[in-house]
Amino acid sequence: MSLPARPSRRKIATMSAKVLNSMLMGESSPFAQELPKALAGMAGWREFAEGELLFHEHQQPDGFYIVRSGKVDLRIMGHLGADFRTAIYGPGAIIGLGTAVSGRPRECTAEATAQTLTNFISRNELLRNMRHSPELTLCIDCLLADEVKRTQQVILKLRNHGRSKRP
Repeated sequence: MSLPARPSRRKIATMSAKVLNSMLMGESSPFAQELPKALAGMAGWREFAEGELLFHEHQQPDGFYIVRSGKVDLRIMGHLGADFRTAIYGPGAIIGLGTAVSGRPRECTAEATAQTLTNFISRNELLRNMRHSPELTLCIDCLLADEVKRTQQVILKLRNHGRSKRP
């Protein structure tokens, strides 16, 4: 499969500025869908068969994924060895961005639950583009803030699930 042409740094900055503006204004903007397209210009393609792992919990991150088709199941291992599904993501989802930026080990396992096509953006490519584009960096910050919010919601869900099982 051939890669799409890489957008210029200027195009990434312009797209990022439009997305950032819509995020700051609290708008649901069509530009919010454009950021993954701009990121895809930095990406390679990776295909996963059903049951294949994109990455494993505690693994060092080498980049992140944008799901183009298929489904990805995120799971964490509980302290007693139980496996908990935290989310199922489909097309358009960005997976593993937080650890790709931070460099910290993966916090969950990502498994394709159907034939899945993704764009993969390497950590080095992402960080290099962020150094050259303050607008892209601010957009990534907004995406990370959303990721933190979703993570907090999962934690509350798991905590409430544990309480409901107590006698």
